[in-house]
Amino acid sequence: MDLSLPDRPLPHAIRRSAMTIMWACTAVLMIGLFVVMAREPFEYVDDLAWLYRLGNQRFAEIPFSPAWMDGSPFYRPGAELLLKLLHSAFGWHLLPYRIVQFGALLLLLWTTSVAAARLNLPGSTVPLLAVFLIGSPFISGSVIWLSELPHVVVLICFAAGLAVVFSSRSEGMKLTLCAILFVAALSMKENGLALLVFYPFLAASLPVRATLVFGAITLGYFAMRAATIGHGMGLANASPVDIHSYVVNIASQVIALWTRLTKWGEPIHELRYETPLQLASTALIALLLPKWRSRPAILLLIVALGCAVFSYAYARDRHLALPALAYGLLLAMATSSQRIRWLPVLVWMAWSVQAALTVRDVHRASVDLIERVYRPNVTPPMPALPVHVWEIARSTALSLRN
Repeated sequence: MDLSLPDRPLPHAIRRSAMTIMWACTAVLMIGLFVVMAREPFEYVDDLAWLYRLGNQRFAEIPFSPAWMDGSPFYRPGAELLLKLLHSAFGWHLLPYRIVQFGALLLLLWTTSVAAARLNLPGSTVPLLAVFLIGSPFISGSVIWLSELPHVVVLICFAAGLAVVFSSRSEGMKLTLCAILFVAALSMKENGLALLVFYPFLAASLPVRATLVFGAITLGYFAMRAATIGHGMGLANASPVDIHSYVVNIASQVIALWTRLTKWGEPIHELRYETPLQLASTALIALLLPKWRSRPAILLLIVALGCAVFSYAYARDRHLALPALAYGLLLAMATSSQRIRWLPVLVWMAWSVQAALTVRDVHRASVDLIERVYRPNVTPPMPALPVHVWEIARSTALSLRN
C-alpha cells in the first residue's frame, strides 16, 4: 500500500475545497433569495401606483413627465421607460417581474466581478461580493423592491464604468462607454450623477473631450429636468430648517454605512448582528486596505463617503445602495491582503450569516405585508387606486399564502 503524501501541497487542496464550498453555499443563498422574492407581493403603495400610472401613459409622454406620480419631485425617464416596458409585457403577473429583478442582481454580480478583476482582486473575493450584495441592508432593499429596480440599474452602470475605467481599452473607447453608462444611470435615478466620479480619470488623458462630453450630458439632464418639474434637485426654496435636517440626514447615512449605529436616519435601539458585522468590516478596511492612495481606492472612497448626499430630504437605507457597493469593493480589497491567508473565507462566512438573515427577514416582511395589508383590505387602502387594480394585486398576494 502506497502511504506517500500527495505531490500537491495540502494548503492548496484545502483552499480549492474551501472555494467549492463557498460557491455552493453562495448559490444556495441566491436560490433561496429568488424563492423568497417569488412569493413577495407587489409593494402596495409605490409599485401599484407607479405601474397603474404607466399603464395609462403613452411612451412619448415619459420624457416630459415627472416620475411615479403627477407633481412628484423626481425626474426619471429611463426608470419610467423600463417599468413601462415591463408592464406592457407582463401586465399584473407578478413572477416575470421577480425574474427580471433577480436577473438584474445576477447582472450586478457579474459586472461587479469584472470590476473586481480589473482591480486585480483574486477570484476568492467574488463569493464574498455575492453574499455582500444579498446581505447588505443598503443594497438588498433595492434588489427586492420592484420600484427600486432602476436603482439596481444605476449600480450596474457604476460597476460597469469601474470595469471600463481600469481596463486596457483605448482612452477614446473608455470615454464613449462611460458616457453611455452615465446617460443610462442619470435617466434611472438622480444618484446617477455619482458617475461623474469617472470624469477626472478620463480628463487626465482627454481633458477637452471628457469635459465637453460629461458637461453636455450633465447640463442636458438638468435642462430636461427643469423643463419638466421646474427645479434642480429638490432643494430649491428650502428653509434653513430643511437644510439643517438634510445635513443631519447625510451625517446619519454616513454613520449607517460605516458603523450601522443608525437606521433610516435614527439611532439604533437594539443591537443586531449587522451592527458588529459592519463595525468589524469597517475596521478591516481601515487596517488592511492596501495602497490607500491608489486610484481605485480613492475613487471608491469618494463614492462610499460622498454619495450620502443623495438622501434627498429624508434618510432611508436604500439610498445608500451605491455607496454600499463601493464599500463592498473596498472590503474585498482589504480582505485580499496576504497578511491573513484565511481572511477572505472568514469574512465570507460572516457575511453569509447576514445574507441568510436577510433572506429570512424578506420572507417575514412579505408575510407581514400580506396579513397586515392585503388580507384585511377588500377595498384599496389608497383612494386613488382603482378597485380592479387592487383586486388583482390582492388576489395575487393571497394566492402566495395559500
